[in-house]
Amino acid sequence: MLRQKGFPAGVAAVWTAAALVLASAACSRGPRITLDADEIPLFEKTRLVMTDEDARIFHAIPDRRARDEFISDFWKMRDPDSQTPENEARIEFETRADFANKWFSRFDPIRGRDVEGKAHPQDGCLSSRGWVYILFGPPDRMTMTAADLSEGDVRIPFFRKISDDNEFAGEIWHYDRPKLSVFFEKTDTGRWELDPSSRVADRLERMKAALLEAHYDGSTTKPLTFVASYKDKTFRLEIPPARLALDVDRKAEIEISVNVYRDGVKTGELKETKAFDRSAEGWGEGGGAAVDIPYDPGAKGRYLFEIKVDDLKANRFSRARALISQKIR
Repeated sequence: MLRQKGFPAGVAAVWTAAALVLASAACSRGPRITLDADEIPLFEKTRLVMTDEDARIFHAIPDRRARDEFISDFWKMRDPDSQTPENEARIEFETRADFANKWFSRFDPIRGRDVEGKAHPQDGCLSSRGWVYILFGPPDRMTMTAADLSEGDVRIPFFRKISDDNEFAGEIWHYDRPKLSVFFEKTDTGRWELDPSSRVADRLERMKAALLEAHYDGSTTKPLTFVASYKDKTFRLEIPPARLALDVDRKAEIEISVNVYRDGVKTGELKETKAFDRSAEGWGEGGGAAVDIPYDPGAKGRYLFEIKVDDLKANRFSRARALISQKIR
């Protein structure tokens, strides 16, 4: 039974959507690609904590190796303590997903039990109760209700019985922080659904962003973001103020990588390192950094540019991505 209310080391901070996650929203994106069969289960589970922007970028990257790197980076960006070999956020996520599969899978003859040699179905974490549990954790208390609401069984702390799904038709999960009650009801087919009156969808999206914010607790910088464009055979990257880490001499350094895809096939790669002095030229209006990188793709075709920027001065792993889709005639 999990007692932890949020993901570790500050993930349960104030819910905020201020961060742009691993992407620049101003950039165009490529077409949605078809995932390899073996990566679909991993994506479906990780999608539970991905923002919509994360998912859009992941689904546009044509190269399998680059998509694997995206997933690795996704969890590095949310590791609350990079000094330890474990990624506590990912461990907590997997623990909650296992709990959801154990209790919330639709058809499970061993629901709620651990039977040697037998595994639970993996669809419990994709259910309504599953993804609320994964993002918000176990509630402070739970009320089980009958179909006619004539009686309720209040559970403190949160715990479950194997017979609950047969005995009750409704569940109310109560969270003290944030102040929230989530209603689930069992349909005629036996499926448990989130009651729309709970209005938690927007909170769930903010909770996903909070995972990234927690990674930067105690850091002097915010999550790296940038705006990218491609015009006249030149990439232009603009990084807003306060998004780059500065050393004691007020200098910043970034590494820029560009994977080039033509008609869905990787055809090239660029890599450059840029240094900036906060008090010198090279910083744009408002204190941001601007970078121009000439690039002539040569052949005509439909291009996708996957741009990655690493903040080399940051005291945490700090990498942002942007995609540019462009047809070159």
